[in-house]
Amino acid sequence: MKKLLFLTVLVSIYCQIGFASPQTGWWWNEAESGRGFSIEQQGNTIFFAAYLYDDSGNPTWFSAVLTEVSEDRFEGFLQQFSGGQTLTGNFQPATPDNENSGEIILEFSDHDKGTVTWPGGTFPITRFKFGNNSPSNETPDPAAVARGSDLYQLNCSNSTCHTSEPLSNQNNILSGQDPNAIRSAFGRVQRMIDAGVPDRVSDEEVEDIAAFLKSIQ
Repeated sequence: MKKLLFLTVLVSIYCQIGFASPQTGWWWNEAESGRGFSIEQQGNTIFFAAYLYDDSGNPTWFSAVLTEVSEDRFEGFLQQFSGGQTLTGNFQPATPDNENSGEIILEFSDHDKGTVTWPGGTFPITRFKFGNNSPSNETPDPAAVARGSDLYQLNCSNSTCHTSEPLSNQNNILSGQDPNAIRSAFGRVQRMIDAGVPDRVSDEEVEDIAAFLKSIQ
């Protein structure tokens, strides 16, 4: 069971080895509650909205449309509007107070982590998590672990799982043909290197995984 859990974690990591697009939803700086940010990406464009307060304590909204300039960096300009629709009044369109309140840059290190750089400075943001994010207790069938296909269905919801590089490296691990192939696959996947996976898995453990996979094929 321990080996199955380890293999499930490996496949889950492979599902994320390419740059993951930022998750749509609400983001915040965990050290500075009271303001928040909405982020949604469509194609190479992000719509960004921020709710915060002005110097007098009045709630204030900013929005921006940011364009992708590199794999993990988006740039745009903040806009501020006022005089729009109220909760109970008749409709009235908002008017721009400032259509260029300063440049904004979003950079992402992961699908739920990034930084904001704007006129107020640079600070980290993370995806705001408010629901039950506990992992599934479902245990995959051992034969499916060796094949990998069922684990794809269980853990992968992103097309990045199925590019040639992660698929090749995953097959090297799940085939169990050679401990050296497993160790080599660890070293070729940058996200696993960043997570310290190769350093945390001993050669004996790799050989044990290979032997286990051979035994169930």
